[in-house]
Amino acid sequence: MLSPPDDVRRAGIWSDGAPLADDGRSPTVITGHVSDRTDRAGAFLALWDVQVGAVAVTVDEDGAERRWRVVGVRHVAKDALSRAEFLPGTERRLRLITCASRQSGTGGAFHYADNLIVDLAPQPTRTVR
Repeated sequence: MLSPPDDVRRAGIWSDGAPLADDGRSPTVITGHVSDRTDRAGAFLALWDVQVGAVAVTVDEDGAERRWRVVGVRHVAKDALSRAEFLPGTERRLRLITCASRQSGTGGAFHYADNLIVDLAPQPTRTVR
């Protein structure tokens, strides 16, 4: 099971995945919460509004910046999250995973039936001369 950090205000890199600075074919997987149990916003709430073509910038532990472009946004049932999301593939990706498809329960309780997966591809670095 993939578990986001306990602090809903933070996102975390999956420790068995590729680091942000990697240039191979493995995905860097980052997971975070949409909200806490009382429905206060979590680190990945804004992912619900992300659209293909959006650009994001990451900064790794050495301070290196990398630009990424959103190339896919999809919902996957929580019980259908495949190991393939974490394994090396044919292209480098940054994969952001959070909860989606909010379901209301009794007494104001709620849960999420799906995972939202946002796939980003690295963008070429431009040099200024």
